[in-house]
Amino acid sequence: MLDVAEIVERLHLTIGPGVEAPIEPTVLRVSASILVEQALDGVPVTPALFVLPGIEGVENAADPWQPRHVVREELTIIAVVRNVSDPRGEAAAADLLTVSEAIKATLLGWRPTNRGPLVFVSAQPVGFDDQFLVWSETFATRRSLVPQQA
Repeated sequence: MLDVAEIVERLHLTIGPGVEAPIEPTVLRVSASILVEQALDGVPVTPALFVLPGIEGVENAADPWQPRHVVREELTIIAVVRNVSDPRGEAAAADLLTVSEAIKATLLGWRPTNRGPLVFVSAQPVGFDDQFLVWSETFATRRSLVPQQA
């Protein structure tokens, strides 16, 4: 599993509070078991980013007895923005675009420890509630898994 703390640190160092950037999101680590609705109750400031570990699986599963496996690991970044300056949400959508571009610029091609470069997999809306716009972006990387010699 990817080290979520390493991803959080990368986001903090690149686009987090104290960095001169068009946005300064609060970056939070949450476990996969927390519901986004529960997380929103505790959002101190927006924009906020939540980093969740994702799916992990073997890519060369056609031969499960092969001694070296290539493992694909995913992580999801949940972005939460809120901008009440207009009732139709256009300002929040503009803020979300800025946040999304910053996430991609920070993570795309970056190599977590002992992993291949992160690639963009997908993005999708999670919801819109009480003027919170919630969006998810998924990234993936690969690593080799070699069994220990007995």
